[in-house]
Amino acid sequence: MIYLDNAATTKPSPAVLAALCASADTFWANPSSLHSQGIAAAQAFDDAVADISRRFFSNERFVLTSGATEANNLALLSLLSSSKRGEIVATTAEHKSISEPLKVLESKGFDVIRVKPNEDLSTRVTDKTFLVTTLAVNNETGYITDTKRLYNAVKRANRNTRVHIDGVQAFLKTPLYGDTVSVSAHKVHGLKGTGGLFIRQGVRQPPIIYGGGQQGGIRPGTLSAESALAFAAAIADYHYNGAHFTELSNLFLKLLSDEADVYIVSCERKGGGFGEFAGNNFNRENFASHIIALGIKGIPGEVVTNFLSQHGVMASPGSACGGSKSSGVFSSFVGETRGGEAFRVSFSKHTTQEDIITAADLIKQAAREIHRY
Repeated sequence: MIYLDNAATTKPSPAVLAALCASADTFWANPSSLHSQGIAAAQAFDDAVADISRRFFSNERFVLTSGATEANNLALLSLLSSSKRGEIVATTAEHKSISEPLKVLESKGFDVIRVKPNEDLSTRVTDKTFLVTTLAVNNETGYITDTKRLYNAVKRANRNTRVHIDGVQAFLKTPLYGDTVSVSAHKVHGLKGTGGLFIRQGVRQPPIIYGGGQQGGIRPGTLSAESALAFAAAIADYHYNGAHFTELSNLFLKLLSDEADVYIVSCERKGGGFGEFAGNNFNRENFASHIIALGIKGIPGEVVTNFLSQHGVMASPGSACGGSKSSGVFSSFVGETRGGEAFRVSFSKHTTQEDIITAADLIKQAAREIHRY
């Protein structure tokens, strides 16, 4: 089996599984209990959370959540705690855990301004703008947003505008800047069901659920020392090798360059715009090397990924969070026709050149053998 769906999830590392098993055996008591076992579990939780924050941001608070979906909802829906309403700026290519809360905010009186994925969001900031939100790396195409430049530009335009960054696909791969930044463990060889929200020092973050007041009341609920320690272990064990991903993506694109009907979504074509056929010149400077969206002219992306799966290669016709329903992200980059043909491959530290060669050969085989509509 060749697994090329690492943007959906990654295989947990042995260090993470070891940390989970050890902590579940040692720190299983409720951290809110006042006996010695509870106090030990609470200390383990606090130490792990401090370690996560220290390794990534020096002064920011880290709130552990059940994943990035919860973290994104926490960052966005907490705007409803204010009686004031205003503008929110986002792109047309957001993850569902951003785009769906935005619809809720819209229904509650916020004016959501949606722009093209490559448009400078800061140019839409006014004195009425409450929030600017976007992905640091698009989960379906790999398109990169320079979050430092965006953050500084937004603050110059309106220092009171909050910047929220979905950092899931960029976490531990590139620097992230925002007032709040969501992350997920299972994209860096950690466990599903674990994520968090980094909160910049001085930023007020109201809760969206209420309970026992854990984690400063921002995210109440029984603390899981096991989850925190496993997440900390994932971060400590993760070593990003950009050269590895660049080597794999370059090889993949080179192998497909002689296939006339293969279309690369994750690129900018000469003259502007997204997408170009594999044999033509294009630029991938603004795209992450570990994610490539592509398609075969005349063949739906889901048909191609089914073909690949039958031959032992796991790829995806889009975000796994969308299930069988298209998120529309591909189409926001390259239009409905090419978007309907698109699918995604994504790499991890375990992906080899042999994997890439096999996958490219099968994509070429699909282009030759699958009946076109």
